[in-house]
Amino acid sequence: MQYGDHIGRMGGEEFVLVLPGSNRRHARDTAERIRVGVENLRVTIGDTVLSFTVSIGVAECDGDDTAASLVERADQAMYAAKRSGRNRVVVATGNAPFDAIIANTTYRDIFFDAPLAQMYDAAKLSTRGGQGTVGTSPNSHFDSTNSYYASVDFRKAIGFVWWGTLSPKQLDLVRGQIKGAHERGLKARYWSAP
Repeated sequence: MQYGDHIGRMGGEEFVLVLPGSNRRHARDTAERIRVGVENLRVTIGDTVLSFTVSIGVAECDGDDTAASLVERADQAMYAAKRSGRNRVVVATGNAPFDAIIANTTYRDIFFDAPLAQMYDAAKLSTRGGQGTVGTSPNSHFDSTNSYYASVDFRKAIGFVWWGTLSPKQLDLVRGQIKGAHERGLKARYWSAP
């Protein structure tokens, strides 16, 4: 940690570390130093030696983040660290290269938002670029081992909502996409929703 950094307890066993002016790489390196320090810590009480581990989620603030959305992304990254074996750092990036994620089965410092628009019919997987397609192929398989969320821009995937009501086709798309994500063990999220 350096001057200007802040740490606080969020509740239970969760803490938040704020690193103003730091980028994702610096935050990840700081988190990794903390993880290794905790892993190497030994406390002796009588004849018992205690050891510890920590799972850390890292999120970088973008221009649209609120404090709540930033903490939520870091929290989800922390839970991804726990799900993928504990005692690790996961950086919340969302659109990380999918092939880089699945190439390493033992350590994750990134995760991937699967393409929610393509969860309804997996046979239509597009690799043309954009959210949820970087590093994918037509045979890419998305589930909770390589993704936490399936996400998409609501308006691009569903279309414009007239008079505040989804059309039957739009409603079918939303239900199908969410069902497809849930069947793969993923949480569904739309951004820019009306």
